[in-house]
Amino acid sequence: FADRDLASLLAESFHPGWWWLKAALFTVALAFLILALARPRWGEKLQIYKGRGIDVVIALDASKSMLAQDIKPSRLERAKVELSSILDHLAGNRVGIVAFAGDAYVMCPLTSDLEAAKLFLDIIDPYAMPRPGTNIQRALEVSASLFEEDDESAKAVVLLTDGENLEGDPLAVAKSFKDIGGRLYIVGVGSLEGSTIPEASGGSTAYKKDAEGKLVVSRLGEKLLLV
Repeated sequence: FADRDLASLLAESFHPGWWWLKAALFTVALAFLILALARPRWGEKLQIYKGRGIDVVIALDASKSMLAQDIKPSRLERAKVELSSILDHLAGNRVGIVAFAGDAYVMCPLTSDLEAAKLFLDIIDPYAMPRPGTNIQRALEVSASLFEEDDESAKAVVLLTDGENLEGDPLAVAKSFKDIGGRLYIVGVGSLEGSTIPEASGGSTAYKKDAEGKLVVSRLGEKLLLV
């Protein structure tokens, strides 16, 4: 609505490039405004989760007979691999670790930190056990002691052993544990044919012998485990 001379005077400061830039900035600002109204959130937030799982104590035989290699690479190492796989499926539950030979020792109290439980499981070594032998009764007693009496969570003990019990009466303890509502799962590790037991000897490998100098062959104690 202006003649040519007046229009050029009024639009002297107009530049098409600046006009498009302002339009683009306005569009971007509008987009950020809409995004801000949506209130997006990111990062980490600590939240307490309350739930009821089960309490599982794993009792692992760490006697020297578990070094037998009828189960490759050895009974003990194979048991550790299988237990690690089991722990991967126990998220949301508490797990404890007990190692036993002639006596039983708590390696890890009940915890929901399964990665920590795996670390304690990995360091179990027959040569680090203070008392040699195999006492399944003691293993069950120590495992049961980890449970809280007033806790209503389901309780289970998973016992992995080759079944060569040398001391105690495991059947009586197993029965008393079942009487209070606990579940006992026994996993036999070994073969009926058995194998010799390797022993470290001056940097080389020897095999365990009895008092008469004969090689000791360790076999799966199937009869005890099935009772």
